Amino acid sequence: MKDTKAPPKKFILKLAVACAVTAVTVILLYLPVLIVSGLSAFKTPPENWTRTFHALFKGLPGNMKDIWTNWNSGIPLVVSLIIAAGFILSLVVFRKIARDRVNLPIVAACVCLFAMIGQKTLLPARIWIPLWLLFLISSSAGLVFAGSSATAFLSKRMGRRAPDRAVAANVAALFVVVLLGTVTVGGQFPYQPKDQLRFRDAEQVTKYLQKELQPGDVVYIEPNLRKPLEYYFLKYGVPMEYLFFLEMPQTGKREVKRAFLIADPKDGFPLQKTLDATDIEKGIITKDPVASFPNSGAVYIMKDVTLRKPD
Repeated sequence: MKDTKAPPKKFILKLAVACAVTAVTVILLYLPVLIVSGLSAFKTPPENWTRTFHALFKGLPGNMKDIWTNWNSGIPLVVSLIIAAGFILSLVVFRKIARDRVNLPIVAACVCLFAMIGQKTLLPARIWIPLWLLFLISSSAGLVFAGSSATAFLSKRMGRRAPDRAVAANVAALFVVVLLGTVTVGGQFPYQPKDQLRFRDAEQVTKYLQKELQPGDVVYIEPNLRKPLEYYFLKYGVPMEYLFFLEMPQTGKREVKRAFLIADPKDGFPLQKTLDATDIEKGIITKDPVASFPNSGAVYIMKDVTLRKPD
């Protein structure tokens, strides 16, 4: 309230309208899901997904590392460190460069942290994507402050007039755009091989699993292929408890009678990629798929499964 010159009543009214518009927008965006799949698509995850506080804080450093890796994929290490340094500097000199008293990056990070603690669940890296722009904006502010301070200091020492700030900022922005554009094109990032997010056999695979799954079975699939399968699990009423989630390890002792391993080799996801995304230590797997589908989808079964012990 202290950071705005508007009367309190007017400010509260605008805030209420903004919240209402946001709520309506969210409802409209999720309306197709509600119409097709109903409220069951938004149900609380099964209890065996729930993490303990110990597991939450133990996995937090690794989760932060994944976020950092996602944000900097394809970017040279030197550039990543410069951007990070600019962000840290912006936090240190916040009062000198900001018009408002509220440090938005810190507030956003705290909100996400409290959300994780409240749900006892580590947020996937994609949830943090909106904060990436805030991170870059803050870093830019810190780098501009550092550049302006360095230029003013050198100009004073050398007895010369400092270059025009607008010109310097434009040249720096052009340099960054060209550099990151070159890295993006040269590194082919973001890169999605073929149809990795489509998994065209997902519906047929789900229908097959619906007939075959029994208590004690677990379905393993490479995480990039999993989302279409999740959708059809919900559509056909197949319990989500059968699916294994690598990023949300299941707690407690588990026994796996049969492991259904799903592969999609022609789209770049052979059986080995699925095995790499499991908690299986060893087992006896069928030599050939027990079920094959038109677009290269394949299902293998592994018996006598031994799981890796949790760290």
